[in-house]
Amino acid sequence: EIRHTLEPCQGAQLVTFHNAFAYFAKRYNLKVAGVIEEYAGKQPSEQYLKNLVNKLRSLGIKTIFAEPQLSPRVAELLANELGAPVEVLDPEGTSNRSSYDALMRYNAQTIRQSLCP
Repeated sequence: EIRHTLEPCQGAQLVTFHNAFAYFAKRYNLKVAGVIEEYAGKQPSEQYLKNLVNKLRSLGIKTIFAEPQLSPRVAELLANELGAPVEVLDPEGTSNRSSYDALMRYNAQTIRQSLCP
C-alpha cells in the first residue's frame, strides 16, 4: 500500500527535521535533500542554515517537513526563506496515529500530497 501511494513520487526530495526518515526514503526511492538539525537535539548554527538554504534553493525544494514532537520554529524560518510551506511528518506517532501501519500510511500520504499531487 505504501509503495503504491509513493510510486508517483520516485526520486522526490525531502527536507526533514533530522535524519529519522533516511531508511524510509531509501526503501521508497525518495531522497533526503537536507536535514534541519545538523546534530540531533541541537539548534543548527546560522552558517549551517545559510548553507542549507542555498543548497535547497538550488535544488528547487518546494516543501519543508517538521515533526509534531519538536518546535516548528526553525522549519518555519527555513520555509520562509524558500517560500515553501511546512508540512508535518511523524516519526514517533501521536494519539491518532498509534499503530505502526497508521503512522506509515500517514507519512506516505503526507509526502504524496506535498511533493507529488
